[in-house]
Amino acid sequence: MNVILVWTVSVALSILFAYLWGWMLWGKIFQKAGYSRSKGLTMILPVINLVILVAFAFSDWPVCRQLRSANPESDRAPAEMS
Repeated sequence: MNVILVWTVSVALSILFAYLWGWMLWGKIFQKAGYSRSKGLTMILPVINLVILVAFAFSDWPVCRQLRSANPESDRAPAEMS
């Protein structure tokens, strides 16, 4: 019985660690793009994460808007400059 309990607790802790790791990574990605880190929480929710990922990929990021406003003669996004 103790083996099952230890196994269950270790699996639960592993899943919790994976969710926290994913939240930290996505939070950092959203923060670097100019959004709030709390948007990373949406990436651990099934189905919603796919919608947010597509919206994130195709939206105009705040950091890109800020760069364009700082350099008005350039109408291209930083990714298009390289």
